[in-house]
Amino acid sequence: MGSDQVKYLNSPESLIYKKGEHLFAFHLAKEAIKAKDAVIVVEGYFDAITAHLYGFTNTVAALGTALTNEQGKLLVRYTESKRVYLAFDTDSAGVKATEKGAHILDQLASGIGIDLRVTTVSGGKDPDECLRAPDGLSTFSQSLENAQSLIEYELGQTTYGCDIKTRDGRIEAARKVVPILAAIKNAVARSEYIRQMAHKFDIQEDSLASDVAVARKTIRPGSGSPQGIYGSISQSSLSQTANPGLRHDRFRPLDGLIEAERWLLASFLSDKANYELTFQSLAKEELMTTPHSKIIKAIYELGNTFADTAQLESRLLDHFAPEPQCCAALIEIMLRAEEIKKQKISIPVLLLQSRVKLMKEKIVALTKTIRNQIASGNDSYDQSLLQSKISELNRMERLTLPTIKTMDEVDNLQEIIKEIHLSLNNPIGERS
Repeated sequence: MGSDQVKYLNSPESLIYKKGEHLFAFHLAKEAIKAKDAVIVVEGYFDAITAHLYGFTNTVAALGTALTNEQGKLLVRYTESKRVYLAFDTDSAGVKATEKGAHILDQLASGIGIDLRVTTVSGGKDPDECLRAPDGLSTFSQSLENAQSLIEYELGQTTYGCDIKTRDGRIEAARKVVPILAAIKNAVARSEYIRQMAHKFDIQEDSLASDVAVARKTIRPGSGSPQGIYGSISQSSLSQTANPGLRHDRFRPLDGLIEAERWLLASFLSDKANYELTFQSLAKEELMTTPHSKIIKAIYELGNTFADTAQLESRLLDHFAPEPQCCAALIEIMLRAEEIKKQKISIPVLLLQSRVKLMKEKIVALTKTIRNQIASGNDSYDQSLLQSKISELNRMERLTLPTIKTMDEVDNLQEIIKEIHLSLNNPIGERS
């Protein structure tokens, strides 16, 4: 097999073998999962084999790839409690894999009802080594008993290394947990975690609650506040109807700016060939939400330096590990990439329709910005000129957008919109 010292080599996918549809040892674990009403997910094949040898026969392993919707549904098919334990390696790569798998399962949880627990395996690098060590059986059993919820795990990982015995350490720790606490939808759970963190950091609960309340007003979990050169997008503008002029093929982007941007970014991650096409097609595109703008910038900075899209996903997750909002947005994008592969969605059609949808949102946002300038009565601007810009944008939305059939037409329209935006930054006295 050569000089490589790897434990095992992952088999490639084929027409009859789709990694995202299977779990290693699942056929052996089904009855134990049903009997124990829980399933343990480990990272490697040897971890699963050793777990079975030591009596944890309700253990399965991911197949060297990110967890998918299909795998998530398999995990809870034979359980009443739908309890899933993630027991990945304790090295840095394992921690990243845990976070990646946990976020994907968390996205599925609302629809499937997964009760997710994250274990911290001590006594060894991975479950295999832990179980084979002296007292490994009791150590591994204890790690399952002490398994944390995803939120508890994230709070612990985020504040790891903060010296909460010092004033600066407490301030830094509090700053890091605010985005996680703000993303908790359940008000009772959010209040309880705020209380726990305030007590742990020895800070005022009201102060932490106040910072979380401010964050909740400015953070849309999974997307962030849509800000960009076209201005702030209101919630109403996110629910505009999809472009009625595009009726070909079977892909139809969901309503809203955020969904259009997610599908565009998912095109990069769906396949290496699709990456190349998307890379060329979106070179002139500007995304409006902050996390998505950061993600596309990172993709272009990485360039074609990866073997496959799984490696690209890993690099992006590593890059955005310190930024929970971007990580959450990236998971949403990865889920859509899986849909592209599963449904065999045409990438050219997806790109065209999503870009047209995004262009509509830009026109809506820019029109709103101009109306606000007119309402302000600012004498620095020619009011009649502003009115003409609104009319021009309205024509684009009603007449031009529904007839677009090529990427070149989208690029041309984008340049016109940019020129209109730039003209707003040049009041009457500054024009040549």
